Amino acid sequence: MHGGGEVGITAQEGEFMFQRSAVQRIGRGRLEAMNEGRDSGSGRGDTYVIQAVDPESFARYFDRYLRNGGHQKIRSVAAMMRMEGR
Repeated sequence: MHGGGEVGITAQEGEFMFQRSAVQRIGRGRLEAMNEGRDSGSGRGDTYVIQAVDPESFARYFDRYLRNGGHQKIRSVAAMMRMEGR
């Protein structure tokens, strides 16, 4: 953890960066537990929904995704999941 000021980061796909206020609200211990795949101490498991994009931007993105072959990927994954019994 950095002590203060601005620090540049390099994130890979699937990694997330949280604003300091979000870390304070959720709690560093909970975030560390989530990162390690552990229960954060509530005894019931925790689910966090973090909305990072407004609905209009998501609609534009999803429309582009579908137009560029995304529907084929969805079908392929759905077929694979059916074959695996999921």
